[in-house]
Amino acid sequence: SLSQYVAMLFLLRRFRKNKALMKFDFAGIKNDLIRLTVKLGSPAALSMILYSMRNVMLNSIGLRFGGTVSVSALAILNSVGGVFDAFNTGVGAVALMLASVFVGERDFESLRLLLRSTLKIGLLLAAAKVAVIAVFGKGIVLMFGAEGDIVDEAFGLLLCYGLNMPVNILMQTLIPPYQSLGRVKYLNVIYIFAAFIIPVGFCLLACPIIGTKAIWLCYFVADFLCLVILTVHSMRKRGHFPRSAEDWLVIEDDFSDGVKLNI
Repeated sequence: SLSQYVAMLFLLRRFRKNKALMKFDFAGIKNDLIRLTVKLGSPAALSMILYSMRNVMLNSIGLRFGGTVSVSALAILNSVGGVFDAFNTGVGAVALMLASVFVGERDFESLRLLLRSTLKIGLLLAAAKVAVIAVFGKGIVLMFGAEGDIVDEAFGLLLCYGLNMPVNILMQTLIPPYQSLGRVKYLNVIYIFAAFIIPVGFCLLACPIIGTKAIWLCYFVADFLCLVILTVHSMRKRGHFPRSAEDWLVIEDDFSDGVKLNI
């Protein structure tokens, strides 16, 4: 908390200078802008709340079906996942920032190239992460002081989690443009299913049958089924399986109409 306050003071000092390109100006606070900010930011806020609720439920389910061994394995995943997820969330952050610019400029060609680039780079990073986990996974688990059954349990969880990385990159690449396009209600529905209903529901249904392996697989199942939802949505709007960026994003044919200059 102290480090955050210190950082905030440095930022306040910088953004209060009149010479700064971006500075605080209370006159610029408009009700319409506040409403738009809350609207466009609501999917990100909702996702964080739902991911927190999901983790609580998964810990509870893990404790019930696998005892403290499963809970310990989940704790290791949450720690290691922060490092590996940084690559996925980084790709998603770049996609969101640049997609916002291209949507504002009605520049579909750049948006298409953005999706191609982020997907290509993201999948390469995902493949590298899977390889690192497969080769060094047990060593990573041992770094956390794991012993006995926890080592195999946590390693199995990391492997399943790693296999989900390529699918998660698809979600991280396709979702940001939806947020930039202002399709907030649709995106909120996606997050409700991806972040909570599917993973928790799958665990509740599958754990009595296959045990804690269901928890290890729920991340992949959630992202894969949400990719199916995106596909079905595209097919319903386009009438065929998505074959291009405009199909995946369901962008109107007149999206770039009126654009006079494109650099």
